[in-house]
Amino acid sequence: MRIFSVVAALIVLAGPAVGQASDGPRTPPLAGSVSVMPFAGTDVAVGGRMLRQTEIRSPAAGNIKIAVGGPELSFLVPNKAALSLYDVSFGKLYEAPREFGLSFNYGILDLGEIFATARHMRADPLTPIVGQVAANTTAGVVGGSNFKSFDEIRAKASAFAATTFEAGYRHYFRTNSSLMPYVAGSLGVTYLPAVDVDLMIRNASTGVKMTEGADFSIGKMRLFDRTFAPTAGVEIGITYNLADRMAIGFETGLRVTSRHRQNDADIQLPAAAGLNDSTERYSMPVRITGRFKF
Repeated sequence: MRIFSVVAALIVLAGPAVGQASDGPRTPPLAGSVSVMPFAGTDVAVGGRMLRQTEIRSPAAGNIKIAVGGPELSFLVPNKAALSLYDVSFGKLYEAPREFGLSFNYGILDLGEIFATARHMRADPLTPIVGQVAANTTAGVVGGSNFKSFDEIRAKASAFAATTFEAGYRHYFRTNSSLMPYVAGSLGVTYLPAVDVDLMIRNASTGVKMTEGADFSIGKMRLFDRTFAPTAGVEIGITYNLADRMAIGFETGLRVTSRHRQNDADIQLPAAAGLNDSTERYSMPVRITGRFKF
C-alpha cells in the first residue's frame, strides 16, 4: 500500500537531527532514557466505506429473501428497483469512537525515541438512513402481515471494539520554552471485530389497518468476520513540560486501517452480495497525552 511507503519516508525524514541537552525541565528523550505515554481521546473517521451502494430489483416471479433467517418479501412491482442502498462510511454507521492506550518509549538519541503502543477503541452504533424502498412498493411477507412503505431503510450494526499494537519512531524539536512539538510514524496490526448489521424499514405501515411506526427488519446479517488488519499512521503533537520527569500534551494525525474480511454466508440474495464490499478506513486520532520518564 502507498500509505506504508509514505509513513516510512516520513520516519526517515524526521529522524536525523540530534539535539543537545539543555537546562530546565527535560521530559523529551535522551539517548538511553525510558518513559511511558498514556493517552485518551477519539479516532474520527475521515474516509472509507463499510457498506457499498447496491440496487435490489424485485423478480418477475418469486420472493426476495435478503438474509438467511430473514423474512421473504414478495414485491408486486416486478423488474423494478425494490430496495436501493447507499454507500455507508464508518462515521455514518457509528458514533465517534472512544480510545485509550499506552505507549512505551526508549530514547535511541537525544530528542528521538522508538516506541511500542497498545490502544483500544470502542464505538457504539447509530441507526442511519442507508437506503430507501422504491415509491409505491407494496410487499407481502410470506407467513405474516402485508406492509406498504414510502420511507427509508435504516441500519443498526453491532458494537465495534478494536485493539491495535504498533511500533514506530517519534522525534522532538527543541524550542526555547517548555512547549516541544514532535512528529511520529508507526506501523502495526489491528484486531477488528465481527460486524452484524440489521436492515430495517423505518415507519413501515403494517397489518390490515396499515398502522404506522413499525421498524420492520428485512435482514440481520453477519457482514464481516473477526480479523487482523495492517495499520499505519503519522502523528504530530506537542508536549508541555510540567517537571523534569512529567509532561502533558496533545496529539493528532492520520491513520489508515486495512479492510475487514468479508463474510457472505448470511447473504441469501445474490444481488446483495456486494453490500459488504468495504474499503480501508481512514481516521484522525485526537488525543490528550501524558508523559512520565523513569
